[in-house]
Amino acid sequence: MTKELCYDSHMTKLFFWSLCLAVFIQDLSTRTFSRWWLLPAAILLAIVPWQADSSLLFCALVLLLWRLRPDWIGSADVTALFVLSLIAGQSLYRLVVAACGFGLLYSLVRPQNTIPFVSCLAAGTVVLAVLN
Repeated sequence: MTKELCYDSHMTKLFFWSLCLAVFIQDLSTRTFSRWWLLPAAILLAIVPWQADSSLLFCALVLLLWRLRPDWIGSADVTALFVLSLIAGQSLYRLVVAACGFGLLYSLVRPQNTIPFVSCLAAGTVVLAVLN
């Protein structure tokens, strides 16, 4: 079975959306991200065709930001952006803008020191998928 056939299957889409929902719930409720999430992400990346383009450069800049200011962004945020950049390609930029919008909205509704940005990325993914 080729990557294209796997990517177009309903099971792959169900796996992706289930992963988005699970990540959204865990990050929103705990603000932690277990390394166990790397296994489903690796499975997903093994199934779908990659969109390696300039969005990886953006991820490198975010990685640099994380190395310089780990109090601003977490390693889970960097990992989620990397996985999404390989899946979404150039759409990552719109996704990040949507996620930042959700983050700002979240900070207005529930003012706290941290924003569950992985949850915001998952919500942005759903919104952009619905709009497309």
